[in-house]
This record gives sequence, C-alpha cells and structure tokens, in this order.
Amino acid sequence: MAPIRKAHTTTAGPSHVPSGAALLALELSEIARGMRGLDILRRSVDRAPPA
Repeated sequence: MAPIRKAHTTTAGPSHVPSGAALLALELSEIARGMRGLDILRRSVDRAPPA
C-alpha cells in the first residue's frame, strides 16, 4: 500500500495580512468609527456655548 501524503496548502500572502471576511470587518469598523467621529463633531457644533 502506498504511503498517504497530506497536501501542503500555501497561502498567497503572509499569515499576518488580513484577507476575506477579516479585511471586510476592518474596513467596515473604520468607516463606522469615522461616521461616529463626524457625529460627535456635529453635536459639539450644534450645542450652545455655556452661559
């Protein structure tokens, strides 16, 4: 019987580079963080100065 060999899988890039779902999650979190930051700035402008 021939020995069983496991297929060696290789990735296109290094393991520390996010790809696929992880990359999408990072992108969406950056967009959400930016929108939240703009919302905070807008609220500070709309707020009346202290009397």
